[in-house]
Amino acid sequence: MDFLNHIKVCEALTSRAPNVSHIAAAFCGRMLRDLGAQVTRIAPSGIDPITPLKTIATEHVGQGGGMLDVFLNNGKNRVALPLDKLESADEVPPELASANLILTDSETLAERFEQAADAARQTVMVLTPFPAGAAENDLPVEDISLQGLSALADLMGDPDREPLKLGGNQAAYIGGYAAFSGAMGALAGQQSGHPTGRVTLDLFSANCWVNWKAVAGGAMGIHMTREGKKAEWPILPCKDGYIALIYTERDWAPLVEMIGDSRLEDPKFATFKQRAENRDGYMPIIEGWCAQRTMADLYESFQKSGVPGGPVLSPKDLLKDPLFEATNYLRELHGDQNLSIQVPSVPVKSVAQSDENGTARMQIASMSKAPGSLPLSGVRVLDLGIITAGAGTSALLGDMGADVIKVESSNYPDPFRAWAGASGGDSPLFKFNNRNKRGVDIDLKTEDGRNALLELVKTADIVVENFRRGVLERLGIGFATLQAANPRIVLGSISGQGETGPGAGHTTFGSTLEALSGISALTGHPGDKPVISGRNLNYPDQIVCLFAAGALVAGYIKSRRNGCGLHLAIPQREISTYAIGEFIAAASQKILPDDALLIGNADANAPLQGIYASSDDQWISVSAASPESVAGIKKFISENASQRHESLDEALRDIIATQPADTTIAKLRGHGVAAYPAFGGKEAFDEAARLHTTALAKSEAGTLVKGFPCQFAASPMQIYCDSPTVGADTEEVIAELKTAG
Repeated sequence: MDFLNHIKVCEALTSRAPNVSHIAAAFCGRMLRDLGAQVTRIAPSGIDPITPLKTIATEHVGQGGGMLDVFLNNGKNRVALPLDKLESADEVPPELASANLILTDSETLAERFEQAADAARQTVMVLTPFPAGAAENDLPVEDISLQGLSALADLMGDPDREPLKLGGNQAAYIGGYAAFSGAMGALAGQQSGHPTGRVTLDLFSANCWVNWKAVAGGAMGIHMTREGKKAEWPILPCKDGYIALIYTERDWAPLVEMIGDSRLEDPKFATFKQRAENRDGYMPIIEGWCAQRTMADLYESFQKSGVPGGPVLSPKDLLKDPLFEATNYLRELHGDQNLSIQVPSVPVKSVAQSDENGTARMQIASMSKAPGSLPLSGVRVLDLGIITAGAGTSALLGDMGADVIKVESSNYPDPFRAWAGASGGDSPLFKFNNRNKRGVDIDLKTEDGRNALLELVKTADIVVENFRRGVLERLGIGFATLQAANPRIVLGSISGQGETGPGAGHTTFGSTLEALSGISALTGHPGDKPVISGRNLNYPDQIVCLFAAGALVAGYIKSRRNGCGLHLAIPQREISTYAIGEFIAAASQKILPDDALLIGNADANAPLQGIYASSDDQWISVSAASPESVAGIKKFISENASQRHESLDEALRDIIATQPADTTIAKLRGHGVAAYPAFGGKEAFDEAARLHTTALAKSEAGTLVKGFPCQFAASPMQIYCDSPTVGADTEEVIAELKTAG
């Protein structure tokens, strides 16, 4: 794609940065490169730290690098520079001096880059594991460390077992998605004349931002944790694999009709509460029905009935997935010895574009409270989004300075308003996701409502929607209609599976997409079944906000440079599969084992890794990913073991069980081992507060709301208004139309 073909990016992390930071920066660079930017990756000590990393334990990684390196770094320029020895601004090499965006882990280097740069055209992003000044930034840290600290692992798996990490490099990729949104904000600021100054991003805050429901719930005394066999959304075995049974209250009747067993019509199964109380009565019926059918048969039944469930697909399955084949989502690379390697494409497509040099939108005198110094100041967004994916995306645009107008009607408000905790007002979940917006009451099912929306479109830059496919067209406000009103409008359609192709119209939720994307096939204990995150996280819903906000800003930049309108398709399933790109590459090379995808808390690059229970009933994540840390583990065991053990893992498990968590963590850190608490939501919130993260913030009313995945130095993002009630600002917004010209 050519959205950013005028942009130069440099990944300039030092050799001191941990692998998780290098992977996060490279993932951000991957997206920017796929959108057209020229990306240079610097090897600080002559060897790229990502090159030797494995995707699976049995992978042979030569000098050309493994599948992780292929996925993250193909198409980038590679340069070896001794960054660790850069002593003054005069020594900044041309690759860095000419870059619009520099990603680094070093504040010292950031200062030198900034001294040599023009702040109006160059931005430095400092990416660290923890907030600036945290002592933990000087300690070893791994992906599992961050998943444990942010309580992500606490949501995965069975409550009778240890917390479970999401498969792959998800903590790093969350950081990469957050870096991408921050990078696009910075690039927009360069274009608009509102430079952001230095962008700071730490992986712990980004992971807490993604896990905002559990972390905020912990602060409010609500304990969200892994549900295991008690989850209403279970993973069930079928003839040739597993199926994720996802449904809401309104889907129960279609589910019962689809299965066709009269026993499920018993009134004691009629409501969510009753099903929770009588789970042992209805679940065996559903399990028996699924066990007699294949994944393909079940998925066809789900689609016909409109039930949001889906099969658990492996990376190998995805190579021949009908939807991905129809949309050409997987692209082909040619590696060493002319090997054909398949990797995911960037998960945004321009499905329609209006003519270039179109008429600019009408200007209005906006009464938005958004600070005028933020990078998206002056940008107007119409938010038709609901729940998390759409509404969360537009919220992030509002955080970066856009005037976001939430369009609802009193007849059909955002369903999130009525979710858990709503009593005499909007739910806390809605308030978390919809601060920094104004609200208008427009009924899009009426002619007057459609006309009112089109009047607003004439004054807007971006429209965000995540309705079911076809709803915009049925309402008479599809892209053709929107761009007729405003030739430069950017429409962002956030969907489960895109605009076209087999299954694109199937209703999905975040956990459906975990199954369909391949993430679930990589998440689970060895020998057990795959795992989804469920209602308390709905993982794809969270990462889509980070990517979609950045993608829409990229589309906006292209629109303003070329004077064209764009319809961008942003499929959540593709965003999720993008986050396991190295496993797709490995599957295409037939090196991914069919029967050993579930490795629990282990890692291909760590000889020893796990989450262990301490004597004071705490969980500790331990990872030894280097020869030095493995030696440290062995020394720790020799100093603390009272008997011989068959393996290091067994010895470590037994020793940790006899010591308080703080004692064990201190000892392991003293031996150079990555050792951290694995928290629940309350503890993660307390840790976030201790480290002064950006993940949560306070609203104007003083209530806790979602914060920011990164921060800008020149004009920090802030919460400048609470979430609106339905139509709270209708009169104000209509009055603004009278100033349009």
